[in-house]
Amino acid sequence: MSAAGPPVLRHGLLVVAVLPPFALGAVHAPAWVPLLVVGGALGLASWLRERLAVAFGAVPRHVPGAPLVVAALGLVALQLLPLPPLLVAWLSPGAAAFHERYTLVDGLWRPLSVDAPGTLRGLGFLLVMALLYAAACRELADPAARRRLFRAMAITGGLLVVIALVQARSAAPTRIYGFYEPFWKWAVFGPYVNRNHFAGYLIPVVALSLALVGEALGRVRVAASRRRRRRWLALGEPAGAALLLWSGVALLVIVGLFAAGARSGLLGLLGSLAALCALSRRRRLALALLLLLPLSALWTRPMAVVEAIEGRGVWRSRGPIWTESLRLAADVPLTGAGLNAYGPALMAYRSWQPDLYVGEAHNEYLQALTDLGLPGLALLLAFVATLLRRTWRAARAGGSLEAGGLAAVCGVLAANAVDFNWQIPANAAAFAILAGSAAGSGPRT
Repeated sequence: MSAAGPPVLRHGLLVVAVLPPFALGAVHAPAWVPLLVVGGALGLASWLRERLAVAFGAVPRHVPGAPLVVAALGLVALQLLPLPPLLVAWLSPGAAAFHERYTLVDGLWRPLSVDAPGTLRGLGFLLVMALLYAAACRELADPAARRRLFRAMAITGGLLVVIALVQARSAAPTRIYGFYEPFWKWAVFGPYVNRNHFAGYLIPVVALSLALVGEALGRVRVAASRRRRRRWLALGEPAGAALLLWSGVALLVIVGLFAAGARSGLLGLLGSLAALCALSRRRRLALALLLLLPLSALWTRPMAVVEAIEGRGVWRSRGPIWTESLRLAADVPLTGAGLNAYGPALMAYRSWQPDLYVGEAHNEYLQALTDLGLPGLALLLAFVATLLRRTWRAARAGGSLEAGGLAAVCGVLAANAVDFNWQIPANAAAFAILAGSAAGSGPRT
């Protein structure tokens, strides 16, 4: 196994995981462009360091799912190749119909993507996320580096919640940092332009903070076992201080998740809880979660959350979009409409509020089907299965940190069924780094 890289790589990955959320989730070009540049540079530097180490006899670290990611990149590149019109019509009737409807000149060779510039941007985005994932597998797989990542993201989540709660009670709750008010301001929460995106970052943070609670609790129990009497004095030791600190952070983050009132956030929380409960030997983490949830509910308005979910409803707001997306997918089953081309491709299928532009399917798995076709969806599901298998093995063989990594991954995967967390640059980068760290912690194959 190759040694971890220089501190600049590890610290750089931590910065990419924690700073973009403060820049409005990096959804605007002044934030996501530097994010992609820095993330790509870190990923390439890690890859070059690995190649150099292998050239001198080091054993390369296995990157779980790497062939699947490379295949997905190749599939997207194929969507950009100009092809004869007859071949496009044979491979993708939906794309051919789109080109005939919206292209002024007939007979030209066209790509399978209905929005080639958007797909090119999507290819760059996917490449950077893949590089970050691979870099985290190499640089953040050891327990010390993983612990630093967990701590950094937990503290970031706590700060985001403080900002959001203060902003929500201010005179201008829709003004981010008190001066910026986005055009679509109805869902602003904290530094994010949408409360669902805010919750998307907090979902894994809940699991990570609880992992730190479990680890500190284990150290407290060891310290208390050394005391024959007055074992409670162990709380005054560094392990006890860490337990109180991370318990407070976990409570604060759960409060923020409830306060956001996002359906995807609650679904992600259930996904994390299910993963923790499945790890029967990690009962202290599940117990901590069960204890913290009622306490956090006392600090929020749980009925307001329930009313918001019932008022909007999952099917009421998502159902029409999913129905139209399935119609689109049926016309582009083999090649998809093009990565990051969902919005333009859906225009011809709009029947529900046709004047409203919808750029995302609000379901990452369904959008993979519309963007990349059945092969793309198969690659995504295979990668998810690989990631879950690696993190599950690591959690079963490891301790609280490994259990937290599994729970964090499961929470995001569950939330993606009703949202598009991987299309928010800050959240996508954090997940890529977190998933790489968690997957790299497992046994080598």
